[in-house]
Amino acid sequence: MLNYSAEAPLGSAKSGGGIDQAAMTEITNAVSQAAQLTPAAADSVGTIKPALFAIKLSGLIFDASILARASLALASDSTIARGGRLSSSTLFPQSPELSSEDHELLDKLYEGLRKVASEAQTHNLRLLVDAEQSWFQPAIDRYVDLLSEEFNKVRPATPASSAPSAPVVYNTYQCYLRDAPTRIAAALAHADEHGYSFGAKLVRGAYQESERARHQKLPAFEAGVPCVVWGSKAETDKCYDECAALLEKRLVHDLKKQGDAALNEAGVGVVLASHNGTSMKRFLESLRDDGLAKEEDGRLAVDERLRGRVAFGQLMGASSLSLPLSLSTSRLPRRATAAD
Repeated sequence: MLNYSAEAPLGSAKSGGGIDQAAMTEITNAVSQAAQLTPAAADSVGTIKPALFAIKLSGLIFDASILARASLALASDSTIARGGRLSSSTLFPQSPELSSEDHELLDKLYEGLRKVASEAQTHNLRLLVDAEQSWFQPAIDRYVDLLSEEFNKVRPATPASSAPSAPVVYNTYQCYLRDAPTRIAAALAHADEHGYSFGAKLVRGAYQESERARHQKLPAFEAGVPCVVWGSKAETDKCYDECAALLEKRLVHDLKKQGDAALNEAGVGVVLASHNGTSMKRFLESLRDDGLAKEEDGRLAVDERLRGRVAFGQLMGASSLSLPLSLSTSRLPRRATAAD
């Protein structure tokens, strides 16, 4: 995995605001270069290559606070408050939270992201959009939803495959957040309804200290409302494993489709980013129990149709699960070496 997840410290902003065009151009070019270094996918499986590319939106703008304002605009929109969704033609709603200059900058960011996603789609690479602080996340989700609708659609030119189409664009879900299962279920349902593939990267979470510190300054804290993050590691672990299990069952459902039922159908992809060996083991055991893996000569041979739609990720240089995974999986894609 190539990771362009630079982010500015909270509260910092470069003068002048705007989009970091140099970073956007560098990322777009890097996607193209990564494709040249990545072997072609097996013809019998599909077109998605093993490479993954991660980006963080706050690292692409000079003042990340605009993501917080855009998130507030979404939260105050009447359509969303009633449980609806904005039209795909509307990036963010008109709101006192956002100035005309804000809307212009948000539009420019979207156009830049569309170029990156288009490059990833052209070269059949997976693009992972990192999760960030909860007060930025609704805006990030909005971008990823629209990118997924456009670039995870099954393309007519896609070669006929014996398995549903794998996604190109992935959102990241931090499972230390209480609403992670609900958000995954809602995003998956929307993808099903609108006929595009769904990609999810699961992490436990990276902003616990700042989330708790912010919560303690909110009126909700005085009112006894729980923090948005779970209160214990055990709850986070449980949430992570439940989200992984949901996606594993969906993979099983997708890959059991045969013939015309699988031809050019939207599918699901998952990246499990974690150093928790228990979670990884449970996921692999579920694949085995559901018939997508089998033990051969002391190893776990995984169904080739999972290539391009399942991957594991971990931080480079941290305690490694690569060796244990390599001893238990002979054919599962293990390409990601960095993650949240």
